[in-house]
Amino acid sequence: MAACGGGGGDPDGGGDGDGDGDGGLPDAGSGTELLGSIRVAESVFGEYSSSRVDGELVLAGYPGIYTETMNDGTCRLVEFQGAFCDPACDQGWCIDDVCVPFPDWVDAGRLTVTGLKAAVAIDPNYCGFQGWGYCNQNTLPADLFDPGDAVTASAPGGDFPAFSVAAAGVTPMVVPGLSNDELAMPNGAELTFTWTPESDSDRVRLVINANSSGGHGSPYQAIITCESVDDGSLTVPRAMIEAFPETYRWDICGGSDCPPSLAMRYTRGTTAVNDGEVELLVGTQRMFYVIHPAL
Repeated sequence: MAACGGGGGDPDGGGDGDGDGDGGLPDAGSGTELLGSIRVAESVFGEYSSSRVDGELVLAGYPGIYTETMNDGTCRLVEFQGAFCDPACDQGWCIDDVCVPFPDWVDAGRLTVTGLKAAVAIDPNYCGFQGWGYCNQNTLPADLFDPGDAVTASAPGGDFPAFSVAAAGVTPMVVPGLSNDELAMPNGAELTFTWTPESDSDRVRLVINANSSGGHGSPYQAIITCESVDDGSLTVPRAMIEAFPETYRWDICGGSDCPPSLAMRYTRGTTAVNDGEVELLVGTQRMFYVIHPAL
């Protein structure tokens, strides 16, 4: 998860390491269960540019910790709705008043990513709140790839089968409508989010994160995620905005996480593994604060 004050952020804005903020690996999109996600991302946040490579693998699917409360086909709102388990869960999530075990994170040996401007080889490691997976520990150049670069992620196999999956580099994400790295999201109207379109990506993803629901590493109160073709515009419905918790550029975020939000241009490749698939996301993202008052 993002640290207190929102100085970081997952490529897709989740508190779960997968990028989409849904508390687990996102849907594969094809109806096939997603068993792994590897992410290569360049980021711009204020005056700072950086890049990262990370990911995780599981042998089987697992329950999400968010409930989808709205979906208009472009945007979806998910909310963390607390449950009560007695006794309290010591290993796992409390979902619908039942303790559900954490997912069984596994590895496929050393992960190698080629086609980048720096060599990347990651042995399985512990990634903080994200859990066991692949987190690059070395400093990477902020300019990690060029548009059209062929990027391949592969691993030789271990508890998880061997795999190789490819995707392509994309043009940096430009969001002209931001002011002082902030996105205003007032109540009372829908939000039209715009960016400079390009022709070299599969999709653009907008992720709007609320604060965490409790202490550091706890699920976010709510997340709006929108998916669009790279045509320069998408619309967040008024109903989702007005159901979203109060969110500001907090000076102090004591005892919880205040993650930034983001827009990401990306390409996506997949490969079949067992009865599911592993994805590779290669993208560029623009991170920002959301200014949203209580209704």
